[in-house]
Order: sequence, then structure tokens, then C-alpha cells
Amino acid sequence: MPHIRFEKESTSLTTAVQRLTGLDDLVDIGLLVDGLCNKGREYLATNSKELERHKSLFDAALAEARRALEPTGEKIAAFDPRDTEDVEGALAALGKRLKKRSADLAHVIAEDIAAGIDLTSGKAQQDVAGAISGALEDLRQGLTGLPTWTLLTKLAGAIPDAAAARLVHAVTTAEAGLVDVISLDERAQRDTRFQLKALGAHWHEVHRGQEVVECPLCDGRIDDLHLRAEIEGLRRSAEAATRTLIDNLNAIRTQLESAVPQSIAGMLHDVSTLAPRQRLVDDILERFVRRDRYSACLTKFSQLVARAIEQVPAAELGVVGAAVSAEPHAADVVRARIQTVRRLLALIQWQRVNADDWCTWWDVVAGNIAAPTSGSVDSTAETIDQAPEGFAQHLARLSDAIGEAAPFRGAAEALGRAWKSGRDARSFEEKQKKREEIAAQLAPLKFLGEVAQQQARLAIEGLSTDISIIMKRVYFNEHLEFMGAQIQRKAGLLIHASFDKGIKIDATLVANTSWLRALLWAFLFALRREAVRQLGVDCFPLLVLDDPQATFDAEHRHRWTQEIVDQQQSAAKMQVLVTTHDVAFLELVEVGGLKSPSGNYINNCIVSWSSAGSTRV
Repeated sequence: MPHIRFEKESTSLTTAVQRLTGLDDLVDIGLLVDGLCNKGREYLATNSKELERHKSLFDAALAEARRALEPTGEKIAAFDPRDTEDVEGALAALGKRLKKRSADLAHVIAEDIAAGIDLTSGKAQQDVAGAISGALEDLRQGLTGLPTWTLLTKLAGAIPDAAAARLVHAVTTAEAGLVDVISLDERAQRDTRFQLKALGAHWHEVHRGQEVVECPLCDGRIDDLHLRAEIEGLRRSAEAATRTLIDNLNAIRTQLESAVPQSIAGMLHDVSTLAPRQRLVDDILERFVRRDRYSACLTKFSQLVARAIEQVPAAELGVVGAAVSAEPHAADVVRARIQTVRRLLALIQWQRVNADDWCTWWDVVAGNIAAPTSGSVDSTAETIDQAPEGFAQHLARLSDAIGEAAPFRGAAEALGRAWKSGRDARSFEEKQKKREEIAAQLAPLKFLGEVAQQQARLAIEGLSTDISIIMKRVYFNEHLEFMGAQIQRKAGLLIHASFDKGIKIDATLVANTSWLRALLWAFLFALRREAVRQLGVDCFPLLVLDDPQATFDAEHRHRWTQEIVDQQQSAAKMQVLVTTHDVAFLELVEVGGLKSPSGNYINNCIVSWSSAGSTRV
């Protein structure tokens, strides 16, 4: 009773009656079964959607296999997901045949690839195809794809003949200047007045510009012929002689570096020890032999490249080491820079002389042109002409073999996906079938809600007379009188009452909570009495009431107590168990006539009465 809430809507009373009659569980079962049988709900819809999805994947994979086989002219018959149940059926046989056909076509290149590669595997064939595609791309780039070739080409393009001549002049000037400044520094170390002489000579050159006869400082005649000759000699290099060695070396280095084009100035550190032939060979090995796609897959191609490298043009530019000198470190730095610039000029000359030989060698070994028949490119032609095929021809042959197998490989892979999707579709189809069978068997239970409502309707209508009698006993009917009850499909439970004889109205519109609670108590008592009547015996003569005073106002508690007394003192023996925390209510039920020894309670909390005697709880 405390959990029943009375609102304006009649459905609250309907639910309360269904609870009191024990039909609410049947209503819940009916709702559950209705959800299970609904094709739009989870139980039937989830597998259905998955089934359709996997069927779509199955059909799409078959369509992909048909497209893959179009170039071959081979057709694929119509299949259904059920065909995946037979591992020896037509669909399985077709997949095996396509896979074998792909492997047979690819097997013609088995000797050209690594021994551990299984060409019956579609993935292995894809890996080989990827390696061939990458090799063809590298081959199309040719020598221009090599870092060293790119560097040499850029250097040669940045320094044409005129610029090279200027750069040669700058190097010659720097070398001569280096010798002069080192000589001047040695003289300055021996003569403490050397820079003073040089400064005087420089002043004399600027301001007089004639033969040195008089001292630049005191205008006195210089009688020392040796000193006069020394000052006269310093007039030609006076400015350099007045500076320190470090300043002179920095000036030489700056002048030399300014002669190098800015576009290649940052490359000087790469050319100082560059051996072009060896570096180009290393680049070719790194690009076409040592990479995983070649060393672990296209082994025959790697062998062709390695054999062709033995016949590269022989001209090489030797590496010149830095000269060992006891001179100041700053001079060594300038000398190393001069050597680097000379190396730069040598590399440019090497590129211009040997570029055509290298290009011809590459075109021959790559298969772009036929091998020459007489002595050109050293002795390259004689050896290369014996090669069974060039790089391009070799890769083209591999690509053709893999390409011929590609339609069958693609179709076999598509059929593999179709097989998996078909098996999944069949699994969901079986699950869906079982669920639909279960739903069909449970379908009659969908009407339990209507059955429960009908039973509640019959109970209400059949007990209306008894309810009316009990209602008169437990509630003052001076104004609103119970006239009957019935359950309608849409409106739910309707309680009829009247303020005047013959005029029935909906009691829920005017009744207060106390009246409605009294009505439900009357329904309970009437329901129990009807059950005992139908059974012919009271199978469970026990009435347990927990805090009943909470459901009645003070005005009607006494009448309710009297109804309990009537229940206890009827012909059938009945035990009544009442729990309460209200001492006043305890006294009220004792005064009302419930039989119990005086003081039969524990902590003013619980009391029990029995028609056969008292029992302490």
C-alpha cells in the first residue's frame, strides 16, 4: 500500500489493482514477449541487420572477382552464402582453381626471385609485384636518381667555362698570396722594426710615389743602400706587410671564397674528398642491390646490377690528402680551402669528360639501347653484350608474369573474402532462424497483458457488491458513496461513485486519497473472501499488517480496526499480525476488540494477536 501512488490518471489505480491481484507479473511477461516478437526491436533486428550486411559483402566480393577476371574472359556463376557450407562444393573449387592458376603463372619467375618466397600465396605475389614496381620507378630515374650524379651535374651547371677560368685565377692568386704573407710573417719575426718599415713604405707610396731616397719619418737622406732597397721592396706589398698573419690569411680566404658561386658554396665540404667513380658505384649498389626489395626479393635483378657495375667506366679522380706542414694552423686552413676549390675544378672537369661514357654505359646495361659492337666505353660492350637481358627487359619480363597472374590472384582474394562473408552470413542466418522460431512459440504470450486486464476487469466487476458492503463499514459514506468499478481498454480502472442515488460519476475526479485508500482496502478484503469462498477452505489463515495506521486518517482508523476484528472473530480461525510504532494506534486496536494479552508488545514496536491465543514476536 505505501508504494501505490494515486494520481489523476486512472491507470495508476489499474496498476494497483493488477498488483493486488498478482497479475502484474503476467503483464510484464506479455510486454517482454511483445518486445521479443517485434521485428524492429533488438532480439529480432540485430541478427537480421548483420545478416543483410554480410550478404552485401558476399555479393560485393563476388562482383569484384568477376571484374578481376574480365580481361581473361572467364566467367563466375551465381553463388549464394549457402554454397559456403560445402568445402568441396563449386565455390570452394573455383577459389582453389583460381589460386592455383595464379601460382602457375607467377611460377615462371621463381628462379628470378628469392628462394624463400612462396608464389602460391597471394600476399607473396603482391609483395613481388610491389618490388618490381619500385624497381621500375628507380630504373626510370636512371643516373639522375643517384645523389652523387645530381651533385656533379649541379656543380658543372653552376660553373661554366668562363666562371671556371675566373676560379682558376682566384686559386692561383690565393696560392701566391699565401706564399707572400708567410714570407712577410717570417721577416717580421726576425726584424722587430719590420712593420714600421712597411708602414713607412706604404705612406711613401701613397703620398710621394717616387723612388725612396729620404726617410718617410724624418725626411733625412737614407745613406744605407740596403735599408733603401728594403723599403723600396716593401712599397709593392706594404699593405699586407702592415697586417698580422691572421688578418692576411683571412683576407686571402675571403677573396677565394667570394669567387665561388653562392649556389654551390654550401657544397664545398662534400667535394673535398669526393672520388666520383667510387661514390657513383656506391650509390648504384645502395639503390639497386642493398635495398630490401632487391636483396630479399629480386635477387636476379641484384645480380645483374652487380655484374654490370664491374664494367663501369674506369676513369677515376684520385683523392689528394692534405699536406703535412709545420706552419701555423691558420695557414693550413687556407691551404685546405685552396685544395678544396682545386678539387671542385677537377670534379667539374671529370664530369664533363666522363658524363657521356657513364650515360652510354647506363643505357646499355639498363636496356635502353643495344650494346655497342666495337670498342667504345672502354671494353664495356664486349662483356655487357653477353648479358642475357638488360635491367629494363628483366623487370619487364617479371612484371608481365606477375601481371598475367594478377587477374587470377585478385579474383582468388575476392573469393576468399566472399567465402568468409558467406560463412558469417550463414551463421547469422541460423541464429536468426532460431530466434524467429522462439519468437513464434512465444507469440501467444503477447496477449498476457490483455488477459491480465480481462481478469482484473472480471475481478473488479465480480467483487463490486462485496466492495460496496465493506466500503460502507470502513468509511463514512455521508456524501460520496461507492457505486461500482470496471476496467476499460483505454481508460483503465474506473471507480463509480455517487453523491445522490442514481447519479454515478468518476470517483477519481472528486475523491480524496483517504477515500481511494479505503476503496483498495475494501478490494483486498473482498478479494481474500472470494478466494476463500472459491477454495472452500482458508489455506493460509494469516493476516499480516505492517503499519496499517499510515493508510487511514484518524477519523477512519476505528472503523478499519472493527473490520479486522470481524475478520478475526469469523467462523474460520485466523491469526492477525500487526506491526506498528504508534502507541496510540496500539491502544486503539486493543479497545476495538482485537484479543491480546495486555502489554503484549516489544519496545512499543511490535504486537500480535491471535484468535487461538497470543503469540509474542
